[in-house]
Amino acid sequence: MATKSHITQVPAILHPNGRKTYLDYVFGSPGEDWTERVWSDSKPIRCFDHPAAFIPIADFTATLIVVDSRRGRSAAQVVVADDHGNRYTMFMAGFLAALQQSNQYPIVGTFRHVKKGSNYGIEIIPECKEIQ
Repeated sequence: MATKSHITQVPAILHPNGRKTYLDYVFGSPGEDWTERVWSDSKPIRCFDHPAAFIPIADFTATLIVVDSRRGRSAAQVVVADDHGNRYTMFMAGFLAALQQSNQYPIVGTFRHVKKGSNYGIEIIPECKEIQ
């Protein structure tokens, strides 16, 4: 099983309207010219209609809906989108945890970007429950 890594940047396609498509996998690392060697939707693609880059990240609060599911290189994934049209990949275990914590659909919560092995995605940040 892949372990989670602390990350400060993630790969994304930057659309002219400001929307971002966060990529689940790239060959390379920040600073390298990897734009010709990117995986999007688990398929290799050679170029983009829009620029791609590693961009800084922070935790974020969002309302997410499911827009797609797919089989990644090593695990099932769920693609979700926020109210602004930004798309994110969630690992299946993280998606189920988000559904359970949110206890509603669309999923509402605070999320963080994670990297498991070579794959990027998001997961919900667990809420602290008060002890009665």
